[in-house]
Amino acid sequence: MRNLRLLAVLAVVMLPAHLNASPAEVQTPEQYFGFKIGTDGELAQYPKVLMYFQHLAQNTDRVKFEELGKSTLGNPYVLVTISSAANLAKLDRLVEINRRLADPRGLAASEASRLINEGRTFYFLYATIHATELGNGQAIVELAHDLATMNTAEITEVLDNSVLLMVPSQNPDGQLLVIDHWYKTKGTQYSRGYPDLYHHYTGHDDNRDWFMFTQVETRLNVEKVQNVYRPHITHDMHQMGS
Repeated sequence: MRNLRLLAVLAVVMLPAHLNASPAEVQTPEQYFGFKIGTDGELAQYPKVLMYFQHLAQNTDRVKFEELGKSTLGNPYVLVTISSAANLAKLDRLVEINRRLADPRGLAASEASRLINEGRTFYFLYATIHATELGNGQAIVELAHDLATMNTAEITEVLDNSVLLMVPSQNPDGQLLVIDHWYKTKGTQYSRGYPDLYHHYTGHDDNRDWFMFTQVETRLNVEKVQNVYRPHITHDMHQMGS
């Protein structure tokens, strides 16, 4: 797809938020959560993160919010799609193009070239498959806000030429367990890393399921995102260090 180089910006966790003011009806993450994302000792909790993405979807024309299914313990597994308003208006057509190019058998070179020019790059980004790696699941809130509200030349170019598919958490259950534990023990002698397994069946090795597809979260990822959209890039966000 054209302009693949533009997607390099999405590998950067934070975007320069000071360049453009947000529309008045859209709250910044700091306004919505009551603290600046990344503040020591504070964490955006998963249910409210999902509410914030719904807030962006309701108040901008660049964000689409949908629940794809339920996690192992019954929590929402969500897909947030971010692109220009024009691209979202013809999303079905862009998906159709991408699926055709993903399996080009019988496709003439001239037709493939035409579809490439008409299509857009699909970039799949998901966070917190390892629920104790908290930084990425926090940073995507700022990333989504900037893409949804800013109008710099760089942001506009990215939105016009690509579609971002974002799963806020590949392990929603772990997100709830880890962050709830932090707030329950905050300020006490028991305040430390989450002491139990953060996935009901696979423990800390929930990212080892990409060859057997035994878990509902893995199947949702593959069946509802990978197989539907055929993204050009899959970006599995982790966090180094403590």
